[in-house]
Amino acid sequence: IITRATEDQLIPAKQMTQFTGRLAENKPNILDEPNDIIHQSIMMLDLFPQISGFYNGDTKGNLLAIRRVEKDSLYPYSKDQRLPTAAVYEVRTLSRNTSITKEFFQYLDASGNVIAMAERPPATDYYDPRTRPWYMGALEKKASYWSDPYAFITTRQVGITATEPVFDSNGAVKIIMSADITMGEIS
Repeated sequence: IITRATEDQLIPAKQMTQFTGRLAENKPNILDEPNDIIHQSIMMLDLFPQISGFYNGDTKGNLLAIRRVEKDSLYPYSKDQRLPTAAVYEVRTLSRNTSITKEFFQYLDASGNVIAMAERPPATDYYDPRTRPWYMGALEKKASYWSDPYAFITTRQVGITATEPVFDSNGAVKIIMSADITMGEIS
């Protein structure tokens, strides 16, 4: 019974990474026309409360992250400016497609409408998905991968990550799709 209940919590994360991986197959990078992945990710966050977010990276270090926003959250890199109370989701894009790295945040309401946006001030310490355990594990294995438990960089909660690599036409990994589940949601 315990094993089955645990599997029921984990299987949607794995299936979602496989599904969004299919959506990304024909994209040159994770930021190329991301709306279909964003839309599907939001639907999955609605259906599966155990999934806390999706973090998808490519070989350039680009990032597309979709996650729930906690109540009373602040804008990133702000010490006192609160997000609108209607903000339910955060869509974070980090682009390394040009010589200047850019990081943007969009905040969406429950219907998926953009209600606020923010751009990170220029910095030198941008998040790089290629350095994270979930990315490195899937890249090394070149197959679906479950991370060991680790502290998520955005929330500091401990969890595990399901990942799925996406390959280019030559068989090289070009994108890693992932879904996070906090340990609190499993127990």
